[in-house]
Amino acid sequence: MRKKFLRSQRGQLSIFMATSTLVLIAFLAFVINVGLFVKAKINLQNAVDAAAWSGAAVQARQLTDIAYLNWELRNTYKEWMYKYYVLGQISMPKIWPTNLNNRTSRYMQPHPTNMSFRLNPFWKEGSGGNNYRPEEVDKYNAPSTCISFKAANNICETYGVPGIPRFEIVGMAGLSEHNEAFLNQIVKAKQDDCSMRTILNFSTAIAWVYGTGTTQTIPGQPDVATGNVGSWIQALELALRIRNLEMIVNRPAISEGICTSGEGGCLTITELNNMHHKLPLDERPVKAFLSAYRNLGGDENNDLKQTFKLFELPPNAVPQNAETLSTFLIPEDAHIGNTPTLARVKQYLDLQIIPLNLATFFTSFVSTTKKFTTQSGSQRDAEAACAGSKTAIPVPGYIFGFVKNPATATYYAVKGEAKYRGLFYPFADPKGITIKTYASAKPFGGRIGPRIFGTDVNGLSVIPRTENRQSWSAPYVSTLKVPPTVTEYTPGDPIPMDRDFWSQDDTTPIGGVPARTGDIYFAIPNLLYDFPDNTMDISSQLGPQGGGGRRLQGLDPITRDTNMVEVKESVGLYNQKQFSMFQDGLNVDQLQVANVYDYLSKARRPTKYEALNYMIPTFDNENARLDSSSAVINVSEDPAKIKYKLYGPIIGDETLYRNDSKIVDIINKHIANNLSAIQTYMGALKRVAQKIKAYGETTQGGDATAAANMIYDLDNEQGLVGQADIVKECQSMAGKFWQLFVGRNRASNPASCNIEPIPEMVTQYVNRASSEADFANYYVTSYYAPETPDENKKLLTAFMPGPRQGAGENGENLSPFLTPSGRISRRNYYSTKLVSIKKFVETNVPSDSYWAQSIFSNSRVFGDTPSDQNISTDVNKLNPDDLVEFGELYF
Repeated sequence: MRKKFLRSQRGQLSIFMATSTLVLIAFLAFVINVGLFVKAKINLQNAVDAAAWSGAAVQARQLTDIAYLNWELRNTYKEWMYKYYVLGQISMPKIWPTNLNNRTSRYMQPHPTNMSFRLNPFWKEGSGGNNYRPEEVDKYNAPSTCISFKAANNICETYGVPGIPRFEIVGMAGLSEHNEAFLNQIVKAKQDDCSMRTILNFSTAIAWVYGTGTTQTIPGQPDVATGNVGSWIQALELALRIRNLEMIVNRPAISEGICTSGEGGCLTITELNNMHHKLPLDERPVKAFLSAYRNLGGDENNDLKQTFKLFELPPNAVPQNAETLSTFLIPEDAHIGNTPTLARVKQYLDLQIIPLNLATFFTSFVSTTKKFTTQSGSQRDAEAACAGSKTAIPVPGYIFGFVKNPATATYYAVKGEAKYRGLFYPFADPKGITIKTYASAKPFGGRIGPRIFGTDVNGLSVIPRTENRQSWSAPYVSTLKVPPTVTEYTPGDPIPMDRDFWSQDDTTPIGGVPARTGDIYFAIPNLLYDFPDNTMDISSQLGPQGGGGRRLQGLDPITRDTNMVEVKESVGLYNQKQFSMFQDGLNVDQLQVANVYDYLSKARRPTKYEALNYMIPTFDNENARLDSSSAVINVSEDPAKIKYKLYGPIIGDETLYRNDSKIVDIINKHIANNLSAIQTYMGALKRVAQKIKAYGETTQGGDATAAANMIYDLDNEQGLVGQADIVKECQSMAGKFWQLFVGRNRASNPASCNIEPIPEMVTQYVNRASSEADFANYYVTSYYAPETPDENKKLLTAFMPGPRQGAGENGENLSPFLTPSGRISRRNYYSTKLVSIKKFVETNVPSDSYWAQSIFSNSRVFGDTPSDQNISTDVNKLNPDDLVEFGELYF
């Protein structure tokens, strides 16, 4: 039977509706999926942005810790300069506060604006008769430490104290014998006083630099502000702490990724948390990951959270050479925590250390026999002439501070990755679609410290910095100008008087990596303390100094006493305004051992100049209505004195210096590396001794052998030449210095001159300090707080919001709906901002583009590029291969 096919239009609508519904549902599913995908992408981008910001915020906090310690390095230097320029000259009434501006005082300064530290001549014009010699004058205007506790008979302010002449006595029997015996006693007493004064000055000046605060470097050392740790040791301790903080910043990027499950070879957050326990080395990656993870939203079963990975994009690290300013004090075998990366490999931060070769003076008195001219014109021997000479104490490798290498940018770049499946997942792969996002951020609004000194192209030597006709180094170091015609030594000349010892111009290296800087030269330290008035103008302190356009202040000799009024030195503490501000509040009449440390604490107070060039921790922000927390918390038991702790680890399992012996080794290596500087000094002392001996034999007609041997024992120099036994050298200045720097323990070595050598003192200091609870992780010091809240506000210069940032002119918070809050938004620590990742990838950019602008802008004129620091690109850029998923970057 044949089948019949029935034709009907019924059901077509159902088919159409079904098809339309299917299309509509598919379209809705597509729209919803796309929307959810975009939402997931946005969520992931927001999470990665939070990770970048959080990681950079950790870097900002770490840089702030470094900046605070770098400011303490300046405070250590200021304290040393206060001891040298103020306390060391306290025996000279001409520097007392009451005499600086008193033009009628007999102790007045000879110049109305410039400081004179010259000694007054014993014989003045119009007095002294045949013994007046105008050329016998303190030639150099250099401060020299001289301690005198006697108001009368103060030889510290007098140049060329004459000896005691012997006259023939004719008369009663026995009178000559009694007269000779009496004169012998006077001569001996004067000789003893002369020698003791030298020891007093020497030991005090040494303690200010190399003392440990407890152990007497030299027996009989007076307590003239010698209870604090010496500046050389304290600066070295701070430098070691800063190197550890730099290592923490340079914790290598975790390029294999951080996740919760460990799938795909990533490092789990649990493993990361357990990697380091002593130092916060993992704070940056941990906080970055957790910030992103928590910003993803949802519960732990959320697809994005379960599959999320955070990759730290590693900058191209530039391995540093073994010994440069970037690696100095970093042990060659030291690693960053428990990672396999050497500490000398720096991804995020490169700090360059500034070691200077400095020398301060103390007054040494040498008892000699000279000729005395009577009124009749005859000459007599004048014994025990106490000739004072300004004698240099070498301070090689003094850590002045750190500067941030502008070619190495500190930033944080990350990549986030997660799997997404969505509501309607149409693909066969059950793991989902991989989505990736990038973000970068950086610390900003802070500073480590100003670039006061320059460096050579190899990063080995420190040189004076001159830029655009300005010498940034001029207020901090002075050169001692030794005429090339000087061939003999005149009593009273500085020791050493040697062109091979003193820096002579602004092109000579004055510091750097010891043993790698070639010839070594020394300079005299100075200080730019503060802006002298409300004009905030220090251009006079930075301009060319002296004749011929010299860029450094040179101490030129004068030839006669009438030239003493011509005080040419004018920068740093040679400026009377600077000096007066520096010694502010000093009361000479009430100066006692008990209160001298209060003056030292006051000398460390923050200044306006430092507020614009350094980062200063602030105290009591709450009472000053500041919208930022106080960085200084008083830990002192005495409410009248403020002490605070700054985080800066120095010793421990995960640091650069794992135990006491590592610190001692690195310090001893630092001392050993400066041996060539000490040998330069020894050679200069030997030449001085030879000149003294020749001068006494040929010019004065007296015997100067004893005086020469007091400087350098010419009769027995085998110890110094052979660097071996110095038994017979203990009476000479050279022998004492040699024992101080490279000698052996005085407790076990009878040939130690009874002087504790610096390596032993450092070992004792480290052993003692390491037993203290806070020493391993904190630097504890005094803090001199501003007297008023308004002064405290002036210190906050890292971030100063104004009308463009929604604040008032004074930084006060504003709101369009509320009255002003009265809170000040200024702060003095590094802030954080998101930045374009393009800056850290591009290498070939047009010369006229924004990206080609210099990244270092410390210049005299705003907007000008400094001639010596024109850095237009970063050396630690990202590897473009790490961003291939993005194609060409347009953001």
